[in-house]
Amino acid sequence: MRLHACNICISIGFVAFEFASAVHLEDLAEGFRPPKQIHGDAWTDEGVAPVIGIMVQPALHHKKQDRDLLKHGSMYLPASYVKFVEAGGARVCPVLYNSTEDELDRLYRQLNGLLIPGGHCGYHKGSDYGKVVNKMLDRAKESNDAGDVFPVHGTCQGFEQIAQWAAHSDTDILTEVDAEGIALPLLPVARDDEDFPPSWSRYLGNAPDDARRGMKERSTANLHTHGIPLEQFDKGGLLDNDILRAVAKGKDRNGKEFVAHYEGKKLPFFGTQWHPEKNAFEFTPPNSLHDEWAIALSSWISRRFVGLAKKSKHEWKEGSFKLIRDFSPVSGHGEDPGFESVYYWGEKVDKEDGPAHDKDEGAKKEKGEKIEKLDS
Repeated sequence: MRLHACNICISIGFVAFEFASAVHLEDLAEGFRPPKQIHGDAWTDEGVAPVIGIMVQPALHHKKQDRDLLKHGSMYLPASYVKFVEAGGARVCPVLYNSTEDELDRLYRQLNGLLIPGGHCGYHKGSDYGKVVNKMLDRAKESNDAGDVFPVHGTCQGFEQIAQWAAHSDTDILTEVDAEGIALPLLPVARDDEDFPPSWSRYLGNAPDDARRGMKERSTANLHTHGIPLEQFDKGGLLDNDILRAVAKGKDRNGKEFVAHYEGKKLPFFGTQWHPEKNAFEFTPPNSLHDEWAIALSSWISRRFVGLAKKSKHEWKEGSFKLIRDFSPVSGHGEDPGFESVYYWGEKVDKEDGPAHDKDEGAKKEKGEKIEKLDS
């Protein structure tokens, strides 16, 4: 009888969670794929647990902070991004940038969204990583234009790369800022006394009170030396088009403003110059933003992203590609970048004369693994 009572409580809990989610995510109701019914003792979660692809980037030998990473592999993914997505209720598939066009095409048709993480590998002037990310963005735009929902979120460098792609220009959209290792609030773009967040924001507009307080507190971890000037979104700017819209700004140590958050005007593309994944899942300063408001803001961003991914009609085929659960992370303790744990792929490099990847000249093809099949 005790077991039956527990089952009843759990079922009631699920109902309460679904109702609460529906209240906050009501604008996502149209097109949402509900879960299948419970058949006997079998519970299936098709439509509830989407699969998000996260880009895996190269470690750079000429970057001092990457040399410890190269001891484990030539491509890496901090586990905090994986946890961030899983916290929203999604599964994760690593997207290795050295995969073939055919592999990427087949994988894309099974993913429900894409996250482009932060880093410093660069994406200008024909780097292999940059080319692959831009092609994934092209695919996502084509899908969304055709009514096939496919959300994309970019963090820090990923934020910058989506914006550079949206500018349709090789001219660098960035400017130097002093925002490395600083916690900041999100500020209104137009006037400091403006209501924030704006009600029209699909990512922030209907956030709960605790997440809203997180926006107003110093709850965003900034780790960047460059940023997008707000002027790029003004008339005549490189981002003065129908792709993106600035939602929030930040101010660096010297009061210089930069765009902190943008959203697609029509596309479900979103970006944060700050790192929402670090609030809950990294613990090395300056990533120690663990008060309840910071956690609430991080959680809301994750849930919004995954909520949009649930509208995707792409279907995951079990056994076709490996999910992140098929790989094991390595502890990051003592490593220079300060990640709690990291996933690695590709060859290990222990020599000082190991392979280098140059963001300006274009990266050479990795000798590491491609996206793997479960049966490979």
